[in-house]
Amino acid sequence: MASIPAPFADYCCELLDSVGPCVPKRMFGGYGISTGGLTLAIVADLGDGEKLWLKASTTTRAQWEAAGCARFTYTSAKRSKPGWRAV
Repeated sequence: MASIPAPFADYCCELLDSVGPCVPKRMFGGYGISTGGLTLAIVADLGDGEKLWLKASTTTRAQWEAAGCARFTYTSAKRSKPGWRAV
């Protein structure tokens, strides 16, 4: 994963500001976007340019699919986490 410049992560925080004050934190060559200690999204370049990937849940999955958002899954040694491309 290529390193993401801070301006794009800051822009993504501006987009998500309506849910609360967002903070970008460096993680895995990109950024985690959090508000109130809850990580909402990651900003990452997964090979096709930097993108904002929002976390998904069983509740929101159908909404992301209906909106036609691209899906990704981040897999760590402990578990897999689904997400959806927003920007």
